[in-house]
Amino acid sequence: MSKIKDFNSVKNELREQKDLVTLLGSEKSRAETQPKEEREREREREESSFEKDLILRRN
Repeated sequence: MSKIKDFNSVKNELREQKDLVTLLGSEKSRAETQPKEEREREREREESSFEKDLILRRN
């Protein structure tokens, strides 16, 4: 049973890392097209929603 738990933990970690990479990639593409102030506000909103999502996944 612990191997299944370990596998699921690793799978969840990889999913979280993939989400971060996706977020960073989209942030980079937006950085090329949006004004700095607008990017900052949007990044803060995304980070808070991403953190909430991580908390929900862990519970």
